[in-house]
Amino acid sequence: MLKDCDFLVVAYDKTNMAIGVIALKHHTNSKPKFMHIETILVAEEHHNRILASHMAAHLFMNVAVVLGDLPKLVSMKTYNPRSYSMMARFLPKSGTTCFMYPNIENRTNTDEAKEIAENIANELEPNLTFNHDTGVIYAASGNVADDFWPSFPNTRNNIMVVSSFYCNSSLKTSKGVFQFNTLRGRPFNRS
Repeated sequence: MLKDCDFLVVAYDKTNMAIGVIALKHHTNSKPKFMHIETILVAEEHHNRILASHMAAHLFMNVAVVLGDLPKLVSMKTYNPRSYSMMARFLPKSGTTCFMYPNIENRTNTDEAKEIAENIANELEPNLTFNHDTGVIYAASGNVADDFWPSFPNTRNNIMVVSSFYCNSSLKTSKGVFQFNTLRGRPFNRS
């Protein structure tokens, strides 16, 4: 997975121990073109801190330098409400045509958002079933153990609608389901 990525950020602590990684692949031959966050991992002792957001910000600053602009479409498969919330923090607060899919908080997804997400899901997991209403790609988790999370994570600011969406029994890793997030437009909050 990491060897095929186009961008990689590894965070180290003061002792030179790796404490986080985020990897991004640029899908330039697909329609639409998009960037996909392949993985984001943070050492357990650094959960509930800002490391993941800082790694993502550093990653996208480097993307902008290399490509001359920020990506217009970013996706990520996750079953972690913290990852969804981290992506949502990059959205501008108002005055934009950006959107996040699925829209968990008000549970409405436009036909355009569903179509874009379905195209990306088919690019990433062409042989799996995608539910465009919920953003779920069934059986996309591979060999994730049922007890991967000692206790299922909640969002840092405990946005209950987001946390409860991910804690829904049909989304748990034992069912082999991943949540699919898409940001489209100018998805990076510069304020």
